[in-house]
Amino acid sequence: MSQFEVKVVRFPSASALVTQLPGFNGTFNSKHYAGYVNIDESHGKNLYYYFVESERDPSNDPVVLWLNGGPGCSSFDGFVYEHGPFNFDFGEPSGSLPSLHNNPYSWSKVSNIIYLDSPVGVGLSYSNNKSDYVTGDLKTASDSHKFLLKWFEIYPEFLMNPFYISGESYAGIYVPTLASEVVKGIDAGVKPDINFEGYMVGNGATDDYTDGNALIGFQHGMGLISDQLFEEVNAACNGNFYEPSREECIKMFQKIDLVLSDINVYDILEPCYHSKEPSLITINSSRLPMSFRKLGETERPLPVRKRMFGRAWPFKAPVKEGRVPTWPEILNGVAVPCTDDRVATVWLNNADVRKAIHAEQTTVIGPWELCTDKITMYHDSGSMIPYHKNLTARGYRAIIYSGDHDMCVPYTGSALWTRSLGYPIVDEWRPWYVNEQVAGFIQGYDNNLIFMTVKGAGHTVPEYKPREALAFYSRWYVNIDESHGKNLYYYFVESERNPSKDPVVLWLNGGPGCSSFDGFVYEHGPFNFDFGKPSGSLPSLHNNPYSWSKVSNIIYLDSPVGVGLSYSGNKSDYNTGDLKTASDSHSFLLKNPFYISGESYAGIYVPTLASEVVKGIDAGVRPAINFMGYMVGNGVADDIIDGNAIVPFQHGMGLISDDLYEEAVVACHGNFYEPVDSNCSEKLNKIDQVVYDLNVYDILEPCYHSKKPSVITTGNSRLPMSFRKLGETERPLPVRKRMFGRAWPYKAPVRAGHVPTWPEILNSVEVPCTDDRVATLWLNNADVRKAIHAEPATVIGPWELCTDKIDLDHDSGSMIPYHKNLTARGYRAIIFSGDHDMCVPFTGSAVWTKSLGYPIVDEWRPWYVNDQVAGFIQGYANNLIFMTIKGAGHTVPEYKPREALAFYSRCLLTFLFLVTEGAPQSALVTQIPGFNGTFHSKHYAGYVNIDESHGKNLYYYFVESERDPSNDPVVLWLNGGPGCSSFDGFVYEHGPFNYELGKPSTSLPSLHNNPYSWSKVSSVIYLDSPVGVGLSYSKNKSEYETGDLKTASDTHLFLLKWFEIYPEFLTNPFYISGESYAGIYVPTLSYEVVKGIDAGVTPAINFKGYMVGNGVTDEKIDANALVPFQHGMGLISDDLYEEAVRACHGNFYEPVGSNCLDKLDRIEQVVNDLNVYDILEPCYHSKEPSAITTGNSRLPMSFRKLGETERPLPVRKRMFGRAWPFKAPVRAGHVPTWPEILNDLYVPCTDDRVATAWLNNEDVRKAIHAEQTTLIGPWELCTDKIGLSHDSGSMIPYHKNLTARGYRALIYSGDHDMCVPFTGSEKWTRSLGYPIVDKWRPWYVNEEVAGYIQGYDNNLTFITIKGAGHTVPEYKPQEALAFYSRWLEGKNI
Repeated sequence: MSQFEVKVVRFPSASALVTQLPGFNGTFNSKHYAGYVNIDESHGKNLYYYFVESERDPSNDPVVLWLNGGPGCSSFDGFVYEHGPFNFDFGEPSGSLPSLHNNPYSWSKVSNIIYLDSPVGVGLSYSNNKSDYVTGDLKTASDSHKFLLKWFEIYPEFLMNPFYISGESYAGIYVPTLASEVVKGIDAGVKPDINFEGYMVGNGATDDYTDGNALIGFQHGMGLISDQLFEEVNAACNGNFYEPSREECIKMFQKIDLVLSDINVYDILEPCYHSKEPSLITINSSRLPMSFRKLGETERPLPVRKRMFGRAWPFKAPVKEGRVPTWPEILNGVAVPCTDDRVATVWLNNADVRKAIHAEQTTVIGPWELCTDKITMYHDSGSMIPYHKNLTARGYRAIIYSGDHDMCVPYTGSALWTRSLGYPIVDEWRPWYVNEQVAGFIQGYDNNLIFMTVKGAGHTVPEYKPREALAFYSRWYVNIDESHGKNLYYYFVESERNPSKDPVVLWLNGGPGCSSFDGFVYEHGPFNFDFGKPSGSLPSLHNNPYSWSKVSNIIYLDSPVGVGLSYSGNKSDYNTGDLKTASDSHSFLLKNPFYISGESYAGIYVPTLASEVVKGIDAGVRPAINFMGYMVGNGVADDIIDGNAIVPFQHGMGLISDDLYEEAVVACHGNFYEPVDSNCSEKLNKIDQVVYDLNVYDILEPCYHSKKPSVITTGNSRLPMSFRKLGETERPLPVRKRMFGRAWPYKAPVRAGHVPTWPEILNSVEVPCTDDRVATLWLNNADVRKAIHAEPATVIGPWELCTDKIDLDHDSGSMIPYHKNLTARGYRAIIFSGDHDMCVPFTGSAVWTKSLGYPIVDEWRPWYVNDQVAGFIQGYANNLIFMTIKGAGHTVPEYKPREALAFYSRCLLTFLFLVTEGAPQSALVTQIPGFNGTFHSKHYAGYVNIDESHGKNLYYYFVESERDPSNDPVVLWLNGGPGCSSFDGFVYEHGPFNYELGKPSTSLPSLHNNPYSWSKVSSVIYLDSPVGVGLSYSKNKSEYETGDLKTASDTHLFLLKWFEIYPEFLTNPFYISGESYAGIYVPTLSYEVVKGIDAGVTPAINFKGYMVGNGVTDEKIDANALVPFQHGMGLISDDLYEEAVRACHGNFYEPVGSNCLDKLDRIEQVVNDLNVYDILEPCYHSKEPSAITTGNSRLPMSFRKLGETERPLPVRKRMFGRAWPFKAPVRAGHVPTWPEILNDLYVPCTDDRVATAWLNNEDVRKAIHAEQTTLIGPWELCTDKIGLSHDSGSMIPYHKNLTARGYRALIYSGDHDMCVPFTGSEKWTRSLGYPIVDKWRPWYVNEEVAGYIQGYDNNLTFITIKGAGHTVPEYKPQEALAFYSRWLEGKNI
């Protein structure tokens, strides 16, 4: 019997059957088998496999072998993160087993699949002879072939199934070498006969020369390096980028490396945190980076399957002959991309998992690693091109697929080498589709060879685009810190009114070390508690009529860990600080849109946590928290202000005499916080003696101070538990008044460093009376613990109101900068003070709120409950409120529950305290239908009549800056079209609100504050121009015939009149901005304004510069930029591009012969179904005119399939085109309307339902001071009732004139827009001939590359926004606000 002869085995051994998997509670969709195949018994050489039968028809469906690359990476990478049968979720707490769910895009839906760890030493494969860990490509292929022969002996029932080999990255070597080995075996008659049909390679290493030379072209085409840089490197290297030998070539490479060093090489659109400090790289025994903590801080939600953007063959480590360097070796010279393999690592190193999947335990073979360095690998197989040539020439099927945004093994190289095989094209370059959306491009060659791209995918295609990957695959065949067990306990009470819409509020008590059950039991929780009878029994609970859950959802959180019912398996976690507490609480809260609130030492917790939340929002952490603001009651803020506020409070309240106060002021020079001499100390000691017997938490309430220590009953925490004479007074004190102090004690000011515990304070300071018996009895009852899902006392110890088991450092400094930053960004803040608290007196809170320097918008006045004065209030700009609660102590809701509920509900739901003032009052917008919140700044709207004889009225909506409207720039925003309303920018791009579709869709949408509104840093005027557009109108319809120059003149008149109405903004810097056809409006208007300034026209406008986004500029440059863009982005093939260049001689704008026209028509057919406004986004093009819903303007209103994509598209992403249409270039003369264009071209998908429903609502029109539809007709996003002539020519002379005079100009381009592609904007800015003062480089948001920038002399800047389409703020709102604010402030972008 030969060694490869088939054994007669009908079915796989039952010992290989996988019957259950830890973490998965469902039913397998098909049978699973796993185990080892020994390929060399003398060495004990064992290759591990996991086999998943097809869920469809395992007897007939193909069998596919999957191999991951590395080299050295386990194929469980594919199983866990790409196309395996399960999706994996992180375990809770962290470090525990992940949970598994069926994967709807598993490749086992249509095939049987073998995941093989190869070569030996990788993953779960091992050998008893370590010499086997030194191997090469050819040995690996031979070993894998042996595995297959033995595997088919074990599973002979699959011998007749078609068999394919597949893999990605370095498996671009493994797959063809193994395929060749299999074919050799077939030729030699080796048994068993494998029914080999073909192979697949994804973004695979192939040929060192081709792969190496493909990078520069890819980088240029994708807009990562400038035209100039590309031309320079070409000249320096003579087109040979693989092995540069000339010094000038090497220098150019170093220059490019600097530009690209912070890009994620595995998907240029995704974030990747590259640590600048080696110490930040967490490594395991294989020295591979395990996790970069900032991974996934992006607007786009990244599920676990997106958790890792690179681990295969690293960028700048090309596959050369000889030994392949390990990751640790590469680490010395190359930044390794971010990885996070925790899910797989935890799961595959669990003993129960190992047992379930029939793998050896870690004690035998060591821990599983995603990629290992224990193998030594030699690349000894040479170029793969001869292998591919041989296999395809013999008729074996091959599909070579490429994620088109991978810079590790870019599609440009794969396109080049497949083409180099020289086969005739049998399926010309064309798009392929999923759900009627372009999913990529494909070219088919003779001999069953296919090359295809997957649009928007990175290096590991099924990880980025699982739906599309399954589509082409099937068609071609047919806890916050889980490692520590760190657990924060919460109790969540839904709103009693409308939980789906009411705010969610987080409540934090102070201490530090006090449980938020203090708030739950004694302040504003859903129950009132009565003492049990007899004493010591459970208390009785009754509904609390003043619970804050009457109007909000509320989370009571025990934080930091170690407080209340929160605990950790690692006691070192009980050593913490303000900043760590904020970070932990943020991790807990990632699922909750909300307000943050708290009291006392939570005056530290709340703003530090709020800042952490805002940082997360800025960084795009998902889920996105709808953070609106915060509340602090009698909160610690600043040690000096808090400390100095006590003596004035004591004097004001009549607790110390005028004489004593004046003596203290003279002796201490006003510094009571840190007395500098004995005289001051004596005066303060005298004051202490006077106020000694007062209750510092409410100076009006009694407090029993025992003169005998034995009277103080302490528990195991040594905290005072009860003062028995509490409440022995004529005034009845209900249980909720049972305790007058437990927060930050008097005379123990909050200083930097270690915060003393209560027992430490007991040594020198009397602790005020407390009685926490009710809460202590209830929360230490075993049945209560069980009912509220808390660990029993036997596990985590008894509950204590305030604990000393945590050790907390005050490491966050003064809270004033935190409050300043948060309120300056428009987040709402209410600072409330019980006015009889001597612990953190209102006098200090009043001083520090005033110190922020904001204008007063609501002067000091009383506020009321039931017609009675409940306290006093002062409102400041930037949504800051300071208020007192009359007669309340330190814990306001405990003393004044009715008043507390009153201000709480008003603040959260209506913010009625603020009184808005300002002229012109008739233009003030006070409320907007659909929005229930509070404006972050003042809004004004209305008409400016620029020609009374014709009744010519331009409509504007003005949003004041949320930061500093008196000084921040005023920016005019113009949308394009021509004929499109600037409410497009207001509703869908950078306005103050985010809009959600109403239900039904024709009802009013709901509005929410937009965290990326441009009004965060500037005042913005949204103008409907020219007249006839949007809400602008004229009584003389002849005014609807206009042109570029007339539009500029009219808009200039508008500005002059507007500044007469709003003269307070005349000194503010003024900028003009817009996008698309506003590439014409902006420079022509800017030029008109400058002419007016030169002529002394008044009022004098303080014009500083302008911005244009993806703007029409010059007909020839714009039009000629399209074809190079299409080629660079991988939308047309090399062949088609070269043919078009030859036929058209580079002139694509005005084709001169039929051959050129033919090529351009061919290109148009290829890209016809792409979304021209963002080539990565879906767009439904109806084939039937009847499917186009039109309004009276005959414009398409909605395409119903918009947004049918895996990536969630919020309303702000709802529309990808409406500006200047593709293939309708801007030429001199009449500009065709959309209906005219409709006769010849498909109009891109639009969905303007949100804006249309809102702006045609009568109440909205009334609220925003716009004429009703009965008078001016319905609002339309883009109208055809105007007739516009393009009569201004090329914009290049305008830009030249303005910038030469020193006016600032920012030209920005979404780099995935095919309507006005960045290639044209880059070309014309360069054509102005200014010296470069800021060479092409990346710019950043949250340490991630957000695009590229080149700065020229004369204040001209060109930038791209990575991954954005035509309307940049719509696609990339966070990045748009970043460059906008930086540029306006004169900072480096």
